[in-house]
Amino acid sequence: MRSRHEWLRLLGRQATDLQGCTDYLYACRLTSAPVDEAFALFRQSLQLYTATLESAPLDVLQEHALTPAHLWLD
Repeated sequence: MRSRHEWLRLLGRQATDLQGCTDYLYACRLTSAPVDEAFALFRQSLQLYTATLESAPLDVLQEHALTPAHLWLD
């Protein structure tokens, strides 16, 4: 059984997943959002998501750790 700290570390690694970032930026490009604006929005969403997880129950951490990173911002 993973500890809360281990789940947060796993989520941190997923949050910086390059493919997830690339997918999100590509989606923003398809909607004509400037890349710098798209990346700023991505970072803001990621920071909010991370802050929310810091106080989340362990079962929520486990669920999100098993969710592909590109689905987090849907």
